[in-house]
Amino acid sequence: MPWLIPILSLVIIFQAVFLVNRLKRNAPPKQLAYIPAPELQEVGGAAVKLTFAPGGASIRKGETASFDLVLSPKRKLRLDGIRLVLNFDSQLAELTQITTDRLFSSVTQNREGEKEGKILLTFLEENPGGYWLDKGVKLLTLTLKGLKTGESEVAVIVEGEGPQTVITESGSSKKILFDRGNLKLVIH
Repeated sequence: MPWLIPILSLVIIFQAVFLVNRLKRNAPPKQLAYIPAPELQEVGGAAVKLTFAPGGASIRKGETASFDLVLSPKRKLRLDGIRLVLNFDSQLAELTQITTDRLFSSVTQNREGEKEGKILLTFLEENPGGYWLDKGVKLLTLTLKGLKTGESEVAVIVEGEGPQTVITESGSSKKILFDRGNLKLVIH
């Protein structure tokens, strides 16, 4: 019976490997470590607020995390559209996915500047009277993957060279003022 010991050893090793793999598959997903959000940038006379939820998080290199961009009114209003310009450090984080809810009639994404850390989304409401905004809504969800160690922000761009974020009110199609909160991302 000298052959019994090697066979039993192989059975034990096989069961141990099988059990470890099964435990890994059934393990609960890793929890996102929340960190304080950057300070809200408020503007006098703002009609709406754009903020990320959560406003800050810490992830490991190679991990992904999703963040919602929430549009909240300070008063009830109707919107014709939004040109949203976001900036992020593409050396630290990779944008793996953008999903938008069906709030507006038309949504387009321009990810041509993604390698430089800029993306542009356009939300247009084609129905007469615009999109009725009377409560906070999720405008989009960004999924980011940590590439290397560091700290960065995903920022809503409102000034500087090139395209800027603009929100237009229905009826007059005039630009409205808005508060904004950026997303802080720490990768370790």
